[in-house]
Amino acid sequence: EIVYNTTERVANARGNVILIRGAQRLVADEVSYRYDDGVYTIGRFRVGQGNLLASGSSGAGTDGGLRVENAVLTYGEPEPLSPKLRADAVTYQPAEDGGNSTAIIEGGSLGIGSANLLPLPKLKESPDRPAISGVKIDAGFSSELGAELSLAVTAPATDNVNLGADLGIFTKRGVLI
Repeated sequence: EIVYNTTERVANARGNVILIRGAQRLVADEVSYRYDDGVYTIGRFRVGQGNLLASGSSGAGTDGGLRVENAVLTYGEPEPLSPKLRADAVTYQPAEDGGNSTAIIEGGSLGIGSANLLPLPKLKESPDRPAISGVKIDAGFSSELGAELSLAVTAPATDNVNLGADLGIFTKRGVLI
């Protein structure tokens, strides 16, 4: 159902709203657009492109940015062991005047499936200069170490050097950093 209020110049679409733009597809419960100021709001939604799938409880924005509440970003199909980034809120600001676009993640965490492994309380991320340049998660078993779960994270120190840390939990050796 699409309803346009001519007095307020607001368009509201409700139900199974599907918007397609190039390789991106958005499916939402509802979408509203105010013509006078260009503000749009989105009810519970999911959007995907390539191997990335994002969802949220709501979103709002303009051409100058977007804020998503209760965001989940999944790499690959949303399966029990898929890598996920969860956040209370994500704010996206597109590049202006040749600058970099940024995403601000608030109350976030990285994890696998339903497990949150690395908290990200507040993170400002730019594709041209990421705050985290690499994440590696391993799980396994060996007779010397027992069951293992390890997480390695690196961040750029300079253009050519990354620094990071590795946290391993082993049933026979305990925690190693």
